[in-house]
Amino acid sequence: AEGVGAGDKVAVILPKGLDQPVAVLGALTAGAAYVPMDPGWPEDRIRFLLGDAGIRAVLTSRDLRERLSAASGLPAVAVDALPDAPAPAADAGPAAVPDPGDLAYVIYTSGSTGAPKGVMLNHSGPLNTVTDINERFGIGPGDVVFGVSSLCFDLSVYDVFGTLAAGATLLMPTAKEPDPAAWTELVRSRGVTVWNSVPAIMQLFVEAAAAQGVTFPELRTVLLSGDWIPVTLPDAIRAVAPGARVVSLGGATEASIWSICHPVDGPDPRIPSIPYGRPLSAQTWHVLDGTGRPAPTWVAGDLCIGGSGLALGYLGDEQRTGAAFVPHPVTGERIYRTGDRGRYLPDGTIEFLGRADFQVKIQGFRVEPGEVEHVLLEHPDVASAAVVARASGSGKQLAAFVTAAEGAAPDRAALRDHLAGRLPGYLVPSHLTVLDKLPLTSNGKLDRRTLENLRHDGEDAPRQAAPPEGEVQTALVDIWQQVLGTAPVGVHDDFFDLGGQSFAALRAIGMIAERLGRRVPLGVLLERRTITGLEAWLHETDDGWSPLVRLRDEGAGTPWFLVHPAGGNVVCYRDLAAAAESDVFAFQAPGPAAGLQPPEKIQDLANLYLRELVQVQPHGPYHVGGWSSGAVIAAELARQLEDRGERVARLLVVDAPAPLAAREVGEPQILRWFLEDLGVGFDPALLDGARAAELAALPDDDRHQALLDLLDGHGTGFGTRDLGDALAVFRAVVRACNLHQAAPVSADITVLRAAQATVSEFAGHSAAGDADWGWSALTDGRTTARTLPGTHHTLLSDRHTLLAVADALNGR
Repeated sequence: AEGVGAGDKVAVILPKGLDQPVAVLGALTAGAAYVPMDPGWPEDRIRFLLGDAGIRAVLTSRDLRERLSAASGLPAVAVDALPDAPAPAADAGPAAVPDPGDLAYVIYTSGSTGAPKGVMLNHSGPLNTVTDINERFGIGPGDVVFGVSSLCFDLSVYDVFGTLAAGATLLMPTAKEPDPAAWTELVRSRGVTVWNSVPAIMQLFVEAAAAQGVTFPELRTVLLSGDWIPVTLPDAIRAVAPGARVVSLGGATEASIWSICHPVDGPDPRIPSIPYGRPLSAQTWHVLDGTGRPAPTWVAGDLCIGGSGLALGYLGDEQRTGAAFVPHPVTGERIYRTGDRGRYLPDGTIEFLGRADFQVKIQGFRVEPGEVEHVLLEHPDVASAAVVARASGSGKQLAAFVTAAEGAAPDRAALRDHLAGRLPGYLVPSHLTVLDKLPLTSNGKLDRRTLENLRHDGEDAPRQAAPPEGEVQTALVDIWQQVLGTAPVGVHDDFFDLGGQSFAALRAIGMIAERLGRRVPLGVLLERRTITGLEAWLHETDDGWSPLVRLRDEGAGTPWFLVHPAGGNVVCYRDLAAAAESDVFAFQAPGPAAGLQPPEKIQDLANLYLRELVQVQPHGPYHVGGWSSGAVIAAELARQLEDRGERVARLLVVDAPAPLAAREVGEPQILRWFLEDLGVGFDPALLDGARAAELAALPDDDRHQALLDLLDGHGTGFGTRDLGDALAVFRAVVRACNLHQAAPVSADITVLRAAQATVSEFAGHSAAGDADWGWSALTDGRTTARTLPGTHHTLLSDRHTLLAVADALNGR
């Protein structure tokens, strides 16, 4: 009657109930697309969306028809005023049969700029999704699907079309049944077999059911999506619905409801969150790093979706469409950039890590709040957790909010200790609050904005920092606050727990030399990590330097001696030492920062370290090892110990090939490898051969400044002197390792290799195809090789692979 036809868009503005699917089917039968809007939205928003979407007509209720028609000037039809079975018009033709690529619906979602964005979906994408779900989980005519989601939320697309496509029954609560507590009798009495909602709605439902003592023996399939699934929820569901299979689904409105699936068959104690899963049929998922390349296992990256479910784009916004839907940088296929972060697990499933726009900078580090949430969820007293960043006088601070597991009473001090034992200091929230429930948005998702502004009477007071006494402590506090970008810093605070790492440590050492006239070796900062400890060292010693650094001295059994990689410092071993069961010592390289020049031969470096080693442990058996170039030096150290008649029981090689052939390395190659070795995401391809040769020919100061310019934005915080000192050590160690001709040893060798992304220096090695990377040719003992997920630079930084390396250190 209103002349609606193919290509038109019809707004559906109705309260929750069965009139909604009737209106949707009516619009599609006419060949139009439907655009759902909530009658509870502000009138200005509805008026804006009606114009933005180019609506041809409105399907609504008698109560709303006059108001909507007057406000919009559009024809409005009251669905609830239509006769139950109208006679077909004499001139009515057959129902329109749309092309699979025609527009089916537009759903508006929140936009980062504040203006809502209309996501356009055709018929084929959602059809692929609902068909896959129905076939995958055997949903058919005997099922009753409980449709709780708002028509404006894309889970409703499955409720309507998935149910009808399966020949199943759709049961929808009405405004008279507004909350989960009112649904228990409805679900039980109508024999609901399939549930589809966000996790928070199901959480409220099972809590209500448990309180009422109600069970649901016929509920067999529970589909959960749209937000984190608490690891305790699946068991809570099975407690009230013993036959239910819980399924985690994920995706985006821009990719036809769902694109990824993971049946939750039981809790996995190794993983603190439920995996996202694997792609659905005819859909693809990608985890891409900052350069657009596939990210290795365990390494966080940007989640992107491809395949048949992708939306047509954003209504009337080509610029936003072009930014979100892009070609895959390798395959060229069209993909959608979800704005989410995730990573591959070793079995190929994807783990969701949260929104990329929830990432924050804390003390200069890019932080994933989801990582902190995962660790909180590992604690048995925690049922759910959320971490947000809040502004403070000294920058952003993390604030954590948790709810209690059943029968538990979380203690904030215990939770803080739990976090501190598993995360670096800058990831431990400054505030931790226990709530009865986490706040939710109208769609049932976690309301992070409310948490960002929430203050609670039970919230922890900010950490108290012990103030400095005297000029030296005051100067050191000032230096640490500048370098770490945080305040206040107390004199008993650990530099590395506050977020310090090798670059920050080098900056601090340089500033101490300028302010106090003393050059502090990096190894001393590793041993004397507090301001009081560092001040004591300054008073106790002269500027004498030792290569030996004690990283752990509370262990048992044979100690480990680890040798620095090409960069010369041993900060890389700090977390590994903390996970070791024995004492751990490390050797740092002599260099300009200590007023020394590194030896030009590996034999001389190893001999220097041997003299220090025997002062700590005069006789064997010895355990020695190293990561990267450090493994080559460690092997020579083992040989020299054996030449003295001592026994080396174990040689640990972490991601380094055996030195089987000597070669000269030129300065251009050194520069490329140096930038890559910093591990800050620099792409060595940006420094091609010609450009590297130009830099190599520059005077030192100009070369160092040019390198800093290339590193701009990679967060090193280097000055030219810091960079020059680091480059001098790197150059000496790399050249010495590449010229070294190794002699065999008798020690047993354990080789740990990264599964992905061999660094340029090691590419093309003659034994690259061998599992042990050629080390079996250099020992008369046993060689054991193992491949670990990750890259050369994540082996000692990612928590999962670090623990695997620690297992090797501990003899497991």
